[in-house]
Amino acid sequence: MEYDTAHERFLELAADLDLFDRRIDGVPFWERARFEIHKVVVRKTTAFGRARSEALGTPRPTARRA
Repeated sequence: MEYDTAHERFLELAADLDLFDRRIDGVPFWERARFEIHKVVVRKTTAFGRARSEALGTPRPTARRA
């Protein structure tokens, strides 16, 4: 999935669930939690951030010297 698509879906979900108006003990939790949740969603649903983790897990071939 493209980043823009994932981001738009994330915003639509937040709007559909009316998350900005929800509170826990009077505290608007979505304002405090959405950045971290957005990072996880983007990392898991797009190639954004995956290239680095895949590259770290795959050893690169070394050049041979003659």
